[in-house]
Amino acid sequence: MYKKLVISLLMISVVGLGVSSIALANTVPIADLHFHPEAKMSPSRIMQVMDDNNVQWAGLGVKSGKFKLWQKYSAEMGNRFIPFAGQREFQVAFFKGGASAMVDPNNPILRKFIRQVENDLEAGKIKGIGEIFINKNSKKEQKHNRKVEADAPIFHDLYQLLAKHNAFLTFHMEGDSDSMRQMENLLKSDRGGRILWNHCGTNTSSSDLRKLLERNSNLFCELTKRYLVKGNQRNIFSESRVDSGWLELIEDFPDRFMIGTDAHNANDYRKYVKAVRSGLLANLSDETAEKVAYKNAQHLFGLE
Repeated sequence: MYKKLVISLLMISVVGLGVSSIALANTVPIADLHFHPEAKMSPSRIMQVMDDNNVQWAGLGVKSGKFKLWQKYSAEMGNRFIPFAGQREFQVAFFKGGASAMVDPNNPILRKFIRQVENDLEAGKIKGIGEIFINKNSKKEQKHNRKVEADAPIFHDLYQLLAKHNAFLTFHMEGDSDSMRQMENLLKSDRGGRILWNHCGTNTSSSDLRKLLERNSNLFCELTKRYLVKGNQRNIFSESRVDSGWLELIEDFPDRFMIGTDAHNANDYRKYVKAVRSGLLANLSDETAEKVAYKNAQHLFGLE
């Protein structure tokens, strides 16, 4: 009789925790650290989509369109937008001159950008630079594929500049051993600098990332494109489950992870946010879920 009572109480406790976690996951505000401004979607429309999904902040660099599109978003979205510069400039340099052009400090596009970005950092207009494609290997977007050194002199100089202004460098980079070693060289060169690793490395394992996080307190991750990727082993979670190794890693380093969508229409945005809430946040402890959902981003980027 006593054993049955204990078991019943334990079950009630566990169920209660589950209900609490699900309720938090469904209502907690979100900071989307992988949203690219696009000319075809107005800032007012983006804010409506964000409101519909209880996303309070969103941002990253301009992927296509005008170099300074982020300025329009900043002006209209105010402190709900997280502005980054430089992605479009590095993309244009690559498409005009190949991989070597995007690491050439004498490239006229990049020289002009670096002069301007220092002014923007001084004025507090941007939170960082990126998403910069360091190592991309995609079957769907082969023309975008490239591999350059993550610690090339131009990135080292940008990293030092960003460290001076307490801003972030963000990399899209496969988890190849040489690329990870180069990124770690940057991280070690100045612990005042910080890197946000887009997609948590796209194909990185939880064990590989654990080693990097243990050695580098200035490395952070966002989990875009690590969920709902059909038939791909890089998935960390789905709508209903989360990989146990990654779950343990996030709980062990709760201050180092953030989330994002990389969505380009309202339907995908809704689907991705729903997956983040039910597949990831609902499976984390309440404290960690709040940090990953928005508190880490709020603290690191000074969001209001």
